[in-house]
Amino acid sequence: HRRYMLRVVMAEWCSMAGKLNARQKRLLMAIQTIKNGCLVRCWQGWRGIVKLIVVRRARFVRKQQALKIALAVGDETIRRRKRFLIASTFAAWRSYALRSNSVMRMILERMVGLRSRAFKQWKDVMVEVMVEREN
Repeated sequence: HRRYMLRVVMAEWCSMAGKLNARQKRLLMAIQTIKNGCLVRCWQGWRGIVKLIVVRRARFVRKQQALKIALAVGDETIRRRKRFLIASTFAAWRSYALRSNSVMRMILERMVGLRSRAFKQWKDVMVEVMVEREN
């Protein structure tokens, strides 16, 4: 009877061990599936983040290039306006200087004429005074 009991217990133990082994295998497969699924999702998420970073970097580079071009165009516009402003300022100054010189020349001519007339009138008065003294 003792052998029989040992055999039954041993058979029961083997059956339980087999069931536990099968259960452990199923749990191991489930864990591996979850782990591999998480790993795949993790890699997919990482690849998505990397793609997003690349897209953002490309967008940033395009923005930087656009800003660089806009600044260059703005600087050229400023330089062009400065050149125009300098040229127009010089033209206005030159016009003013020519007008001033013309006015000064007319004033000098009038002064010379006035001086010569004043001298001539003084001379005529002196001649009259001399004539009256002689008489």
